[in-house]
Amino acid sequence: MPEQSPNVAKKKFNICISLLLITFLLQIASNCLTPIWAIYTNMIGGDVRSAGISILIFTWGTALFAIISPVVTRKIKISDFSLLILGIFIDFIAILFYFFVHDIYLFYFLQIFLALGAGIQIPPFYSIYAQHILNFKNKNFAWGALDAVLYFAIGLGSLISSQLLFHHNIYHVFFFMLILTFLAFILAVFTRSTKFY
Repeated sequence: MPEQSPNVAKKKFNICISLLLITFLLQIASNCLTPIWAIYTNMIGGDVRSAGISILIFTWGTALFAIISPVVTRKIKISDFSLLILGIFIDFIAILFYFFVHDIYLFYFLQIFLALGAGIQIPPFYSIYAQHILNFKNKNFAWGALDAVLYFAIGLGSLISSQLLFHHNIYHVFFFMLILTFLAFILAVFTRSTKFY
């Protein structure tokens, strides 16, 4: 493979760092409910089974949308970065509506909406990330860094949300999730507009 100019290599590295930070923010936000699923579903009229159903709806919905969205978006020719931004925006709207949930069935619906956002953003995220690590000397390190970010975020999101719920209330958890998702959205828009991509 031909050598890249230092400027191009630096731009690709910056994209990867931005994507890792976006993932870190989004994964912290999405894992805020991890330790409190059963408590929250109980608060809105469900029980531990409702927590399981909510998780199933989100995870299977994300999986299905991640398979369907590339097929649909390929036909309408939307750039990967635009899809990433759209997916993050949909998640932001879904989390915003969490503040108004007082019924388990509305929560189920929002889990589908959240899954739509996640399913739209996951394929382009991996596509962009893979494109920008092509010329890295140690691709294993780049993929390991991505996994490390995911696991650090899962733990941190769970820890912070459990503390917020214990010391405050569920709305503090939602507000924290909303802020992180908004920051990820801004970072994605900024990264795209800086001509790194």
